[in-house]
Amino acid sequence: MRTISLRSAPQKLEMEMEKWFDLRQNEKFSSMVTHPDNIAEPSRVVADRSIRGSNLVPLMYLHSLEWFQENDIYDFVGMVNSEAKPLMQHYTKWANCEWITDKPFNVDSFVKGRTAEACIIKIGKEGTKEHSNFLKSNYAPAFAAYTFLGLKNPLPT
Repeated sequence: MRTISLRSAPQKLEMEMEKWFDLRQNEKFSSMVTHPDNIAEPSRVVADRSIRGSNLVPLMYLHSLEWFQENDIYDFVGMVNSEAKPLMQHYTKWANCEWITDKPFNVDSFVKGRTAEACIIKIGKEGTKEHSNFLKSNYAPAFAAYTFLGLKNPLPT
């Protein structure tokens, strides 16, 4: 998983570099984000078919969440293939994911004919209600799933 963090190296996110969606000029995003320089974009999550459906892909997500917290990332944004939006809408019920875009945008330079939409998951600053909600809705369930499955501690040592 590749992660772009504006905190560690201020730069444009992929959706901005490719001119698919002007995130920081979007009023909806501006009202949702905790701090515009403390966001990250997990991008290019790619998994070989042999590990899809295994614990490795969610484990990458869990490690990313840990890294976000350790590096004072307060929100993360992502692009979702429009075809996967119904599945994502199901997960937004427990993941505190909010949609930034009102309609799909074209990502032809990535995959011809594909559209995507942008969403945000608020991590929040430590000690805030947002952070508590994030821990309950994203972090704790992922951690509990690994514990329930009897896997070794998923946190880096």
